[in-house]
Amino acid sequence: MEKKQVGRPPGGKRLGGRAKGTPNKINKEVREIIKDIASDYFNNGEFTKDFKKLSPKDKIMAMEKVMKFAIPTLSSVDAKVYTNQQLEDKVKNMTDDQFFTLVDMAMGINEDDDEE
Repeated sequence: MEKKQVGRPPGGKRLGGRAKGTPNKINKEVREIIKDIASDYFNNGEFTKDFKKLSPKDKIMAMEKVMKFAIPTLSSVDAKVYTNQQLEDKVKNMTDDQFFTLVDMAMGINEDDDEE
């Protein structure tokens, strides 16, 4: 049994709709309304009253959900870790210019600062 393709074939010309990159006006208006409602809820003291009524478990869950909007989510970072010996070897093999550039970078000194 053959699988039928649904919709337009890939790579075809766009037909109608918003131009690429144009923001969705309705979404922007809805977000603004939600923002205003949430702001009123937090600023008029209702949130504090409701929060005090929650069980400890529910308070933690509520804080976890609110924090997603207030604190950015951290992402993992790849880092290369060197041993002291590896760092010493790298420094020993540097030219003077490379070494002084490294020191300047570590101290936050910009080459343009020297010209003043």
